Amino acid sequence: LNRQGTIPLWVGGNGPASVRRAAQLGDGWHPINLGPEEIGAAIAGYRAECERFQRPAGPICLRHMPSGRRAPGGHRPPLTGTADEQAADIRAYSDAGVDELMLSIAARTQADLLSSLRRFMREVAPRV
Repeated sequence: LNRQGTIPLWVGGNGPASVRRAAQLGDGWHPINLGPEEIGAAIAGYRAECERFQRPAGPICLRHMPSGRRAPGGHRPPLTGTADEQAADIRAYSDAGVDELMLSIAARTQADLLSSLRRFMREVAPRV
């Protein structure tokens, strides 16, 4: 099996140095666990850095770990709650400029993981 072309290099992280490296050296940016209310400003910062380095902004793939995120002030963490709430979060991410969403679901067993993924695809995905 021969691959044609190069392998894209995505740079992950939310801090200023990570965003700068993504803009200067990467083919895309991979932020982690930013909420819908945070991602827009972060994407604007990434795009501004790309302009500074005179490079086109690459795609943005947000990795989100619902079990690894605590919402400030007791608010519902993103991508938790009802299917409608989760779908609204996904739409908000898309509207803010996220190209891909990598959802990490915690599970104790493979059967639990598959059940969670199937439920997400059955209940949430059709609402997006």
